[in-house]
Amino acid sequence: MKNRKVLIIDGHPNPKSFSAAITAELKAKSEIQEDVTDVLSLRDLKFDPILRAGYRVIQELEPDLVKAQGLLSAADHIIVITPIWWGGPTTLLKGFFDRVMLPGFAFKYRKNSSLWDKYLTNKTGHLIVTSDAPAWWMRWLKGDSAVKMIVASTLNFVGISPVRVTRLGEIRWLSELQRKNILQKVRL
Repeated sequence: MKNRKVLIIDGHPNPKSFSAAITAELKAKSEIQEDVTDVLSLRDLKFDPILRAGYRVIQELEPDLVKAQGLLSAADHIIVITPIWWGGPTTLLKGFFDRVMLPGFAFKYRKNSSLWDKYLTNKTGHLIVTSDAPAWWMRWLKGDSAVKMIVASTLNFVGISPVRVTRLGEIRWLSELQRKNILQKVRL
């Protein structure tokens, strides 16, 4: 599918991370495919990742988050890249989701119902998680908590589906050659 709008969200706080390298590789591959590609490196955005009053009072969105909502709305395909730290995504990514995936923008609860309407439909997703632990360890022995939180409880909750998952483990011990090989194989 040519000329689709792709949004890549890099949730790693370090610009020299493997997540940043994956982001750059995917952006290059996307542009070769003639996709229109935007990148949100969350570390470069200016926003408070803390919901100061929960959802009882919606905090005014900073300009970077208003822009992020526009990119999410316009995207056909959304790629999220994050390391797994302490069994979950980075605080930066979690705070981004908390602040951006707001009621009225990403979803809306139905009146007098426990059901909700999903507002970010007709979009596909791809989650890429990295870990120092083996991917099989995180998936089978630790229950895939980060993946479940991001895919089922966030992306699917607001209508982004299907979401493909790529798990990259033992990152800490990879040689430069192994990292280059992974980058060549990673796909949109």
